[in-house]
Amino acid sequence: MGLGRKAPVIAAVAILLVSGAAAYVVVGGGSHEKQGGLYGLGATVIEVEMGGVTATPEIVYTIEALYEKVYGKLPDTEYTLDQAKADTAFWDAYCKYDPMAVDNGNGTFTVDSKTGRGSKQVTTKVTIGKVDCIISTGTMYMTTIYNLLCEKHGVEPHSQAAENSAALKGDFRKLIAGGTTLDYVEGNTNLIGYFDKSVYKDGGANTMGNYDKERMGQNIRDVLELHPGSKVVVMGSGSHSDQKFFTDTKGLVEENGGEGLLFVAGSSINDAFANIEGLGMITGLFEYSESLLKELQVRLYAVYKALQAKADETHKVYWEASNGKAVRGTGTSAAVMEFLGWDTSLLDGAECDLEKIIGEKPDIIIFYSNDPRSEAVKMRVAG
Repeated sequence: MGLGRKAPVIAAVAILLVSGAAAYVVVGGGSHEKQGGLYGLGATVIEVEMGGVTATPEIVYTIEALYEKVYGKLPDTEYTLDQAKADTAFWDAYCKYDPMAVDNGNGTFTVDSKTGRGSKQVTTKVTIGKVDCIISTGTMYMTTIYNLLCEKHGVEPHSQAAENSAALKGDFRKLIAGGTTLDYVEGNTNLIGYFDKSVYKDGGANTMGNYDKERMGQNIRDVLELHPGSKVVVMGSGSHSDQKFFTDTKGLVEENGGEGLLFVAGSSINDAFANIEGLGMITGLFEYSESLLKELQVRLYAVYKALQAKADETHKVYWEASNGKAVRGTGTSAAVMEFLGWDTSLLDGAECDLEKIIGEKPDIIIFYSNDPRSEAVKMRVAG
């Protein structure tokens, strides 16, 4: 799919779901008909799906959609990959990364599997063969694989053509074989239509630490029975795990016939690009990861250049999680805000009452689209 795809135009209506590749952003706000609470700010209210703010291709689609909601349609200026690379301030900040995986040239790959975080992070080199089936916790891996398969089958992500592609769904259902609960998939992504509930091996957990080990072993055996001779890996984030947990879980995976255990995470735009390359490499989709990477990097550069023309505009954001507290200014959500250049001083993880928010005067308010609270509660409307 060439480099010419653009983020979809956002129509001027109260609330709508952005179509096409940026389907992870629901936008609206500034209603003159609703009063009280946070409506008094006249702020732009935006809903973002959690799956769109992860270290996956969706992070670029989300950035595009957020730009268009706040600033208007992206300019039609076309850029090339060479131009993006030549702009070293952009390239070094957002596109350089340490590879997640290395092709050994003999049919195997060495993957960095990481436990812990910060100064306590430990990297284990894991050598595996080409991956046929993935059992994973979290939505990051399925989201990246989905986008790679859209590239393979020549369809726009989240388009009708993608939904109608039996070949894409067949590939997806084999690769994304089990793990993450389907309830979580449905609540945090728009990929549920690509799953076949009769063959998917639901792990009953959404984090590696909560994955019952007996159930994990059974899931591995069930996938191998469904796809004899396949290489099955278990994937998840190791940021909350230590090396003993990794070693013990790796042993369980191998005892049940699995190829290996990979702890892969990401907290930046650069990590998203590393994951696209690495997941494409180990699943035999590398040629599609190459073309997808080039496209995404050029699209991101187009937003970067457009933002330079908006440097005099200032925006302050308040982003709230479903627990009623501000999200923390860390990880991929912070990376998105930093790229856009918005004031994130309110993103401190603390509970923020109506008086404080009104006093701080944010002009952008963000919620997650899977937030179960009513609009009145979120917007602090009395009664």
